[in-house]
Amino acid sequence: MKTVAATFASSGPLSPHATQTAPPQGSPKLLDQLRQALRSRHYSRRTEQTYCQWVKRFICFHGVRHPAGMAEPEINTFLTALGVKERVSASTQNQALSALLFLYRHVLNRRAKRRDQQTCHTSHVSAFFRDTFVGGWV
Repeated sequence: MKTVAATFASSGPLSPHATQTAPPQGSPKLLDQLRQALRSRHYSRRTEQTYCQWVKRFICFHGVRHPAGMAEPEINTFLTALGVKERVSASTQNQALSALLFLYRHVLNRRAKRRDQQTCHTSHVSAFFRDTFVGGWV
């Protein structure tokens, strides 16, 4: 029996089938759900490809964990690593953030809240998520 890591390694670049929790039989895979959500909102094919790549990188960065089991700290860690280790520009970090926000809002159905319901935090990414999501991440 293959482990998740062995499945991931043998399936090439981050296969959507390499998540830790298998979806119920017949339900679409995470990246298929992302593509469907993007297409239903008439995003361009190039945006679809780019968002899927950012979600794959996010999942791979965190050891092939499903995004539903991750929260703001994991997103902060990923975006920080992009800036510090990979030395990407701020606009590239914003693109990755936009892809992850789309995933959490439209695929994983995390509800947004109004800006006037915010509380204090220190990091700018924490502030952004504080302004955007309701009910915690878990």
